[in-house]
Amino acid sequence: MIVSASILAADFTKLGEECERVLANGADWIHVDVMDGQFVSQLTMGPQFVKALRARLGPDVFLDCHLMVADPKRWAGEFALSGASSVTVHVEAFSGSDDLVDFLKSFKNEYKNVKIAVSIKPDTKVAEIPCEALPLLDMVLVMTVEPGQGGQSMIMECLEKCTELKSQFKNLQVQVDGGVDVNTVLLLPKDVDVVVAGTAIFKSPDMEDAIRRLKV
Repeated sequence: MIVSASILAADFTKLGEECERVLANGADWIHVDVMDGQFVSQLTMGPQFVKALRARLGPDVFLDCHLMVADPKRWAGEFALSGASSVTVHVEAFSGSDDLVDFLKSFKNEYKNVKIAVSIKPDTKVAEIPCEALPLLDMVLVMTVEPGQGGQSMIMECLEKCTELKSQFKNLQVQVDGGVDVNTVLLLPKDVDVVVAGTAIFKSPDMEDAIRRLKV
């Protein structure tokens, strides 16, 4: 299991140190929650933030950028240029199947060294990801809480989507974000490749042990 540590739960007064600490304690990726105050009500980090993280952490750290934004076509390239290793956009932010597929093709053509993923909210079905889009993707992020706030409880019914995705495309990475902790991780289907956890890691009295237990 790949553990992507969500820095939304970190101490923002010493974020560089927090990222270095979580990586030293076993996290595989750094998860950057980008919110624009429109797609979700919260407002967080922009491309310059990712650029600063890349400069601080070096070229090899995987920066997993989840764009909860109303205009992903405007921002995805900015994050790619700023040092994102992977950019995740929401299916719900596009006007339709053709719009999403055209974006994915364009992004993959222009940013060949950056992975591209889509995310779906709890109420969005796997079938709402266009069939033509799936072969273009490196990963699908299944939200198991409503996007926009940390510390929510996992919506267990969403986990069926992970198995559904893997049954269609075995080489596609499946990521779960929302309510993941050392207990709920044991309930995830074997089809999950990546878990996002913030509170369960950064608020744990023993970060190394928490990360180890997430890697089931």
